[in-house]
Amino acid sequence: MPVLVVAVQRDSEATGVADLADMFVVRELGPETWVRLALDLRTGKAVGAAVTSESRSDAWRLAHAADGRLLVDSSEEEIVSSLNHHGWTRIASYEQQIVLAPPTETSPNRSVSGHEFGRLIEGDEPVSTLVDPCEVSLDDGQLFGVFASHRLGGSSALLAMSGAEKASLRIENRRLELRNPAALGLERVDRDPWSIVTAPVQCVVLGLSSRDDAPSRALFPELDAVSQLWEARDRDRADFWLMIELTGSEVDPPVWMPAGQIFEQKSFTGRQTLATTAAAGTLVSPGHRSTLLLPAFCLDPHLGSPASDPMRPTPLRSPLPRGATQDRVWQQRVVARGGQA
Repeated sequence: MPVLVVAVQRDSEATGVADLADMFVVRELGPETWVRLALDLRTGKAVGAAVTSESRSDAWRLAHAADGRLLVDSSEEEIVSSLNHHGWTRIASYEQQIVLAPPTETSPNRSVSGHEFGRLIEGDEPVSTLVDPCEVSLDDGQLFGVFASHRLGGSSALLAMSGAEKASLRIENRRLELRNPAALGLERVDRDPWSIVTAPVQCVVLGLSSRDDAPSRALFPELDAVSQLWEARDRDRADFWLMIELTGSEVDPPVWMPAGQIFEQKSFTGRQTLATTAAAGTLVSPGHRSTLLLPAFCLDPHLGSPASDPMRPTPLRSPLPRGATQDRVWQQRVVARGGQA
């Protein structure tokens, strides 16, 4: 049976069965346990905590190393699901542990019904609604409004950036706090006539990680040119990349993407959402193709890396922090979901 090991300041009080100097072991785990632990972590009474096997010899070291957060053995899926439901935010996943940040003292988002969420999804008010990921359709116009996949798109990104996981789509009765763009700190880009989502061009996109081989999908008619572009990239510049091919029609439109332009998976695959690291643009000549290879940031560290996945642009951007790095972007996303950086 798993236990909660809490590292506390020596003069702190905590609720536990065994008091071992500055370590507490809690064997009865329930909702009140997580409420108390969140408070102790936020106020600094608890140095860190770990949910693990009682027989694990390094449990004490794990709790100390958590640094104001909670480590949970990756095998404890039910506990992780319960913590997510109670507002804890996944920071990172490793082979054996999952790192969670406690919820903020008060949620900045107003919780509404699914019907009201769809009505308010484009507004400036941060709102959220509880959904069962198993029952969510990316085409649901009543829930996602203009961000439904058959309209402007963005529903897959909103689902992923709200914390959905591939596993949760296979397990019934798992609840997710789905957030609107305002609650995630996102901005609209489609009001620009030359935005990649509004310009009169056809767009083919692959999401890639640095360790991927050259793209081999038949999505690109000029695959050799695409492969050469991939092999010539600066491998140290980014961990993630977007391969974008634009085809113009009878006009020669400029196409513009701001820094933080979000690209989503075409369906919820359990792989990451990407955003451009810097602004980019090009002029697409009629009847010709323009191919871009752009460095990207991942926006949801709890998901798997892209693997030559077909993606599409969304009408959303994620404003990037000053001096943006991948770690800073992840911290920004965690805070936007109500966690602590």
